[in-house]
Amino acid sequence: MFRNLTPVVRALLYVNFIVYGLEWLTGERLLDTFALWPWDAAQQYGTPPFEPWQLVSYAFLHDPTSIWHLLGNMFALFMFGPDAERTLGWRRFSFYYFACVIGAAFTQLWVVHSISPGPYDTIGASGGIFGLLLFYGMTFPHRRLLLLFPPVPMPAWLFVTLYGILELSMGVFGRGQGVAHFAHLGGMATGFALILYWRSVSRLERYLTFMPGSAPAAASIRNTPPPCSSLAHSTMPCDTPKRILRGARLATTITCRPTSCSGW
Repeated sequence: MFRNLTPVVRALLYVNFIVYGLEWLTGERLLDTFALWPWDAAQQYGTPPFEPWQLVSYAFLHDPTSIWHLLGNMFALFMFGPDAERTLGWRRFSFYYFACVIGAAFTQLWVVHSISPGPYDTIGASGGIFGLLLFYGMTFPHRRLLLLFPPVPMPAWLFVTLYGILELSMGVFGRGQGVAHFAHLGGMATGFALILYWRSVSRLERYLTFMPGSAPAAASIRNTPPPCSSLAHSTMPCDTPKRILRGARLATTITCRPTSCSGW
């Protein structure tokens, strides 16, 4: 079971459990330095000050009085993280996860400053986890999930939608005190914005590939030769390799000859 873990997910699990052990050993000292504190709480309430690194470090801290906070987040990372990392690749997955963590942090800082001021810190990986839930629901919408309570199977898209609505309602109506509901929503919103951006870039690449003088996107994706007619407007001489760059990778090389086309 654990052998199927992807590298970044495995590293995140290790680091979170190690940091939780350090919390047990050091008490409140880690929270004073690495939890996410409000911008102006130090001046108003005498709490530890906000520091830039807290935008990331808070996501590796969990409630030292209850291990269920850690186990709940890590179970979700274990369940949904590997498929997301295999889909995105480890670099883009890492960027996505930490972007959701930082987006959740900024959302929480704004809420604490503007809506619900107070001298309390924020900890937990939930911002990144909720971003992963959103990605999973949008990428694998028809996969069925079985809830622990109630034990009702439902498609992933419905689970993510209901979870988002629940978090919004609990944040607006102030239920579930001690839980940063708007930070969860901030992680989801950041993930949603990234997914839309990547999809728009992908559509733009496909559009540019279909322009005169470019080979069809389908050929670069499937690595199969396109029909010669699709290269009729090419300004390149025959027998000259035409390379198509998609992102940072060389997808395929296509050669046009007077009577035939080939791709490899």
